[in-house]
Amino acid sequence: MDKPLTQDEDQKIWCPNLKGEFTTTSAYEDIRSKKSKVSWHKVLWSARIHPSTAANAWKLMRNFTATNSGKNFREEGCSWYQDVEFVRRMLKNLNHLLWYCPFARQLWEWISSKFRFKNGFSSLTQARRMAQGSSVVVRHMWEAAVVGGMVALWFHRNKVHFEDESNNFAFCTKYVKQQVNCAIHTSNGTMYGTAHDYFVRLAWGAELKLRKAPQIKECKWLLPEIDQVKVNVDGSFMGNPGPTRWDATYRDHNNSEFLLMSCKGLGVETNYVVECYAILENAEVTIEKG
Repeated sequence: MDKPLTQDEDQKIWCPNLKGEFTTTSAYEDIRSKKSKVSWHKVLWSARIHPSTAANAWKLMRNFTATNSGKNFREEGCSWYQDVEFVRRMLKNLNHLLWYCPFARQLWEWISSKFRFKNGFSSLTQARRMAQGSSVVVRHMWEAAVVGGMVALWFHRNKVHFEDESNNFAFCTKYVKQQVNCAIHTSNGTMYGTAHDYFVRLAWGAELKLRKAPQIKECKWLLPEIDQVKVNVDGSFMGNPGPTRWDATYRDHNNSEFLLMSCKGLGVETNYVVECYAILENAEVTIEKG
């Protein structure tokens, strides 16, 4: 190990934290076992989905539900690793209940017709792709309708299984409408104002939400005073943290040409650090050049 160039005392630096400070949160994040991220977590845990609906949908997505004569995994006395065949049966029954049974297909056909989408999906991930290219509000409404449809089918199954009720399509459609209305009122997105937006708005009784008209604002760059130099600096980055660099230009009151143009790469840093480096290093250059 090379001899340090300074005589200052050594300091402890906690690497998992960007500031080098030890915190319980950063320690937990460093030692906990992490699994791959799912693509649907932002849909469920958003302000547009009611918390109780999101919680039930999470159980459905994680397969923490009872589909075998009302018994769940614990009551069967087995775990994911002890009885793989039993788990496969449970998942098969749940997928059939939500996506493939005639009653479910009827509900998905009704929801798709209200959005003018094709009914060709068999999972939440596939359903989300159906709304690609639509306006923000329509996407939020569609996601709420799909999540609400999943939970409505599950609630309907429980009523039929435990309360001996007959099939009630109106119960499911009413529940889906409630979730869509919740998304309409909580969405902060806008519509494009297209024919498709107009149809969806009428089908669900939603209000028209157009984005604000763009405003063109005039921006002027003023010359510095005589015997002064104006330095314009800015940092750029890809990700936070991520690869960073800063750029700078120097001009005087003559406005004839640039006195100096400079740039520098800083490696992987945060956006705050690169902005600070841009100011400090160019201030040093200004002092050196006089």
